Amino acid sequence: MPTAPTSPPTGYARRAGEAGGAVLRRNIVTITPAGRSHLRRLDRLLAKVQDELLAPLSPAERALLVRLLTRILEHHGAVR
Repeated sequence: MPTAPTSPPTGYARRAGEAGGAVLRRNIVTITPAGRSHLRRLDRLLAKVQDELLAPLSPAERALLVRLLTRILEHHGAVR
């Protein structure tokens, strides 16, 4: 089972113990407004880098590449 780091990055996430739950070790992590803003910035940056990297490919070739890479990841259990 994936686990979250012991401390969320400062200001981007908030962690709280499960209220009223029997399992006190369980935590709920929520994204803060600053975290949402940072995520939007990272999404824009990633889109720009992908556009630059995949510039030689047509839109159809890009879609094919994504499908093929997804199939490889699914085969190895990385995508569910």
